[in-house]
Amino acid sequence: MSTSAASEHGARTRGRPRDPALRERILEAAATLAMTSGVELGFERIAQEAGASRTTLYRWWDSPEELLLDAMLERTRWSLDHDSEGTAAARLRAQVYDAVEILSAPDTGKPLRALAAGALTNEKVRSAFNKHWLGPRREVAARILSDGMIRGEFRQDLDVEAVIDALFSPIYHRLLLTRMPMGRTYAATLWDLVGPGLRPD
Repeated sequence: MSTSAASEHGARTRGRPRDPALRERILEAAATLAMTSGVELGFERIAQEAGASRTTLYRWWDSPEELLLDAMLERTRWSLDHDSEGTAAARLRAQVYDAVEILSAPDTGKPLRALAAGALTNEKVRSAFNKHWLGPRREVAARILSDGMIRGEFRQDLDVEAVIDALFSPIYHRLLLTRMPMGRTYAATLWDLVGPGLRPD
């Protein structure tokens, strides 16, 4: 991942440097609580579960929602590793499959659905969701698309942002609105609909 992507979803740097072990413990506590108790969590509950002070959480994150999004990102960091090897088409297709897997899995899908729903009505949550979840993923997809265009795998006239919307917005539509089933078959359908349109004539 690029330095800019890492800075978007990484920790804030104010105050003394973070203790990596404590940060990991806090993120794990937040992820576990979100899965078992929902996302309506305050810093106090998360701090108690992690054995940390509320002051630490306030110093490292702007809001409980931002902390939870970092926790979800930590659990799914593997899904951002699609921008180094293989064809651009294979890497982009894998990202679509991973998005469907993450958003349909109980331990990540339920918290992310609640956070995404909150982003529709709460500006702070929307900003955190874009910065700490959508932003890093869109950056990886954009880099893959740009690489494919440079290599000649994809058309030179692609609207990168529109392609990303076409591939991933339907997943969030099902997650938030229709609640229709998602799985590998659905991921394959999305790719089969959009993927061929990326290739040169």
